[in-house]
Amino acid sequence: MKKNIIFIAVLIVLLVFVVIIRTDMPHNTNNISTDPLIHALDNTSIRTDVEPLATHFPWLDILSCQWKAVVMGDNDIPGPTDIIICGYLVVSETYLTQLQDGYEWIEYEIQINMLPDGISEDDINLVFSADYKTFYTSLQIGASVNMYPDFTNKIIYFSGNGSV
Repeated sequence: MKKNIIFIAVLIVLLVFVVIIRTDMPHNTNNISTDPLIHALDNTSIRTDVEPLATHFPWLDILSCQWKAVVMGDNDIPGPTDIIICGYLVVSETYLTQLQDGYEWIEYEIQINMLPDGISEDDINLVFSADYKTFYTSLQIGASVNMYPDFTNKIIYFSGNGSV
């Protein structure tokens, strides 16, 4: 009888211990993928500040923009910080004309993470130029960002990742 009481007491202590540990552990209650790259930008607020993009893309004559960026990984670890970024730029008409006339462009389809107000996904006419990519890749430091102009809607869509 005494052994049964000790066994039941030990069992209760173990159950309480397991319950305490489980409630302290982070868990996914929304059944959303926990892979940080999937939907990483979905819940990120849209930014409109030009300065950070103008600093990283100084060759562009940026008039306005909408973009998102999310930090990946742990901010407590020293060293470069990995980011994912996407958005679109409105650049000067002069720059857009020089860009269109200065390179050979091909139609290009990609999944777009965000669109300007008033433009639907069906209205997007993205193009790509290998020569333009070679040009801007040579100017970027610590980033792998792709740029896709849409000369019809007068925007440049960009997406990629990098370290800051």
